[in-house]
Amino acid sequence: MKAINVLLALLVSLLVAAGVLEVGLRLLGMGPQPTINKFDKDLGWVKTPNSSAHRKTGEYDVTFTINSLGLRDDEMASPKKPAGVYRVLVLGDSFVQGYTVERENLFVDILEKWWQAEGRKVDVINAGTEGYSTDQEVLWFQLYGREFQPDLVVLCPYENDLYWNAMTHYDRYPKPRFEASGVAEKLVLQDPGPPSLADRFALGRMAKGVFGHHDFFTPAGGHPLPMEWVAYFRNDPEPMKEVKERTHGALLA
Repeated sequence: MKAINVLLALLVSLLVAAGVLEVGLRLLGMGPQPTINKFDKDLGWVKTPNSSAHRKTGEYDVTFTINSLGLRDDEMASPKKPAGVYRVLVLGDSFVQGYTVERENLFVDILEKWWQAEGRKVDVINAGTEGYSTDQEVLWFQLYGREFQPDLVVLCPYENDLYWNAMTHYDRYPKPRFEASGVAEKLVLQDPGPPSLADRFALGRMAKGVFGHHDFFTPAGGHPLPMEWVAYFRNDPEPMKEVKERTHGALLA
């Protein structure tokens, strides 16, 4: 009986400690953040139209508002370009979407205000989506971007996009990719469903970061590094052959 009481006391203590740590991590901004994304059978995921989310961490405090066309931009009745307007469509990932800044500090909106202050009839459309690589940006343009009738399309790449152009998954979401020929690979993307139980807790996310599966490569004479850093090296690590081919395919498309 005494042993059972000791075990129960230890279990209760562990649960209390875990609860205190969970609360502490959330207060530090390390808890799970609300998502504005939903599964998409063609692109893997897209921003949810007419959605809003507030994210707060130790680094930033940002509110995201997504319009009815699924963009972090002003509300638009339709993608059709107004008469007499020069339209710039900006494709990219979280840096274009503005993952850590409010819209008044987002470069896409700042550019639009500058040009309009000069008397120019310029409309800048923010088509950035967090986590996207070049292939998804290109495919989004093929599926939806042309409807906005842009006069200029600006593609904003980030270095790790190259690696993810060769992958079929990003985190828990599936994603498309292109063949080297510029043709989209025929993949059936499956809805991953709701986040796992671990992803709903700060402790779970921390445990996944420490003990979860991560892809690494080791450059000659170096230390293990995340695979998405392969594009930084002068002498290409092994994965770069496919990375370059599929990135070329996306740009060719």
